[in-house]
Amino acid sequence: MTTEFISALIGAVGTIVAACVGVLTWYLATRADRLKEMSEREAERLRDTEARDQRVLDIVVALHSEVLAGLLANRRQLTPAEARYALAQDNPFATPDDTDFVFDSVKNDITILPARSSMPWCNITAPRARPT
Repeated sequence: MTTEFISALIGAVGTIVAACVGVLTWYLATRADRLKEMSEREAERLRDTEARDQRVLDIVVALHSEVLAGLLANRRQLTPAEARYALAQDNPFATPDDTDFVFDSVKNDITILPARSSMPWCNITAPRARPT
């Protein structure tokens, strides 16, 4: 083996090692970017899920308060004085306005409603959102 051959061999091995180090550096740098993007997407998905769960909870609370308000109004309207007043009027009941319905936010996104209503007399189905 001559010195020229050994120098060429060392140069070739050096080039191969430098290429491997370059590829490894590129892979590790892009891997960190990919992991960062994946964690950002996961954090966004978790925020969306938490916001959706909060909206569902808000609707359940609003529904509960509507039921309680209806029960109280029903008790109040069933008193003898209220019954006499209602019978004496031509139109004792007012028409509902836009503020009577607390679930207007559901109109924009009905996917937060259950797939099938829990009321046996109502068979309304709402489309479910596909998981992302």
